[in-house]
Amino acid sequence: MAPTSPLAVRAALVGTVLVACLVLADLGRGGGHPLGLIQPGRDSLTTPVVEADFPDSDLPAGQGLDGQITYTIARDPFRVEGPAEHLGRPRYRLQRPLLPWVAGALQPGRGGEGLIWSLFGVGLVAVAAGAWAMGDLARRWGGSPWWALAFPLLPGTFMALRVTTSDAAGVALALLAVALAARQRTLAAVAVGVAAVLAKEPAGMVLAGWALAHRTPRHVAVAVVPALVGGGWMIALRVLLPGSESLNGDIGAPGAGLFVAARDIWLEGRELWGLASTLAALGLGLIALRRAGLRHPLGWAVALHVGFLLVAGPNPLGTSFGGTRTSLALMALGLLVLATPAARRDARPVDASAAVDAPCASGDDPAPSVVAAPDAAAGAGGRVVGAGAAR
Repeated sequence: MAPTSPLAVRAALVGTVLVACLVLADLGRGGGHPLGLIQPGRDSLTTPVVEADFPDSDLPAGQGLDGQITYTIARDPFRVEGPAEHLGRPRYRLQRPLLPWVAGALQPGRGGEGLIWSLFGVGLVAVAAGAWAMGDLARRWGGSPWWALAFPLLPGTFMALRVTTSDAAGVALALLAVALAARQRTLAAVAVGVAAVLAKEPAGMVLAGWALAHRTPRHVAVAVVPALVGGGWMIALRVLLPGSESLNGDIGAPGAGLFVAARDIWLEGRELWGLASTLAALGLGLIALRRAGLRHPLGWAVALHVGFLLVAGPNPLGTSFGGTRTSLALMALGLLVLATPAARRDARPVDASAAVDAPCASGDDPAPSVVAAPDAAAGAGGRVVGAGAAR
């Protein structure tokens, strides 16, 4: 098993610090109050919870964004009935509980600013793990470990941290599970894969793509066990919270979501970060498939996510808040495949950085060339506001 690359660790830490600074700088422009990290709205079902913890706050008008939902669940993380009354679609919201569970466990029985910073800190730790995984996989398949810089600086990572949602944590943990599986750490990969699916269920597509690419029992387990756990949790929620929930138009006919988002939003000059992220991710995915195909270890994962974006509805694609996060997994996977186009799932791993940052102690042959590190992608702004004032 190849040793951990010091350069991958350094790049992951640098990228994580940079995105934290970007988020906090943007928060400061909105007034600097920690409430700006969860984006509450005066007209939301979560308003009683937020106002109870922040009685002096002046919440902006409107429904707010999903960070307030994450906060509400974390306020009472291990009971579903309590938070459910403040959630519009409680089963849907509670099927991704990992971030609230962990942050709530770190602040048991307490809300307020401490819980918000706990959510932010847990999200940052997950991002750092995903960044290391991206750099480690790039190095393993002949690329540069400096690709670890890319994941923290993707627009979807920035947005997930800025508004306190689980998207970045889910993708990061899925990448970490793949990196562990590539290192033949199957039990650890399965455990992290379970965490990824509980953070955000679409992360399971990364694991499913990995299993389709390898099709051996241990790699299949990395996808199947998390899928069973995630499915079991959804069934448990159905038992604990009976009743019907309306669909939200998140999935539709292929291409319909893109068409409606373009017609109703983008062509009017609105939500352009959503447009840029969605089209960039699709472009990266299609180019990656053209260059590396399904024989790349992540080829099937890229194909699954291209399909996912094509059937996604206008709500998750069209807005800057939604499009940046929905496209995050495909953007990260596409970049990683393009950084390692010669990788093949049936080939021995190579360590392109062995001559640079570590002795070649693993027995792997050094790669013939190193792919250049990417330009850092700046975090995307969205329709986010500071506490007390919309902008």
